[in-house]
Amino acid sequence: MKFGTAFLAIWASLAIASGLMYVFASPKTRREFWMPMQIIAALALVTAAILINESTALIGFSVFAALVIMLNAVTIRICAQCGLSNRNTFFFPVPKFCNRCGHSLEQAGKTHS
Repeated sequence: MKFGTAFLAIWASLAIASGLMYVFASPKTRREFWMPMQIIAALALVTAAILINESTALIGFSVFAALVIMLNAVTIRICAQCGLSNRNTFFFPVPKFCNRCGHSLEQAGKTHS
């Protein structure tokens, strides 16, 4: 299997799994699997850089993946009531209430349990 085909297959699988999770999963399940999905997506980027076999790509993809995970972990809150992923348009401040149902996101805590 070619690199491009494998890479696209991984991303397509992640997209399908994410879509199914957000349509059919409970809010608790969404909160539990949100961070692992972020990490798997980042690992797919880093794996792509390794397979390209360029040190510049590996460093760039690794830094980019780490920054995206860090920003998402800090700025996204998933509502415990309806399961909506809430993010402020300007990253900071972190949202305090759900955009859909108005439930307090302070009670929901971090994005993962």
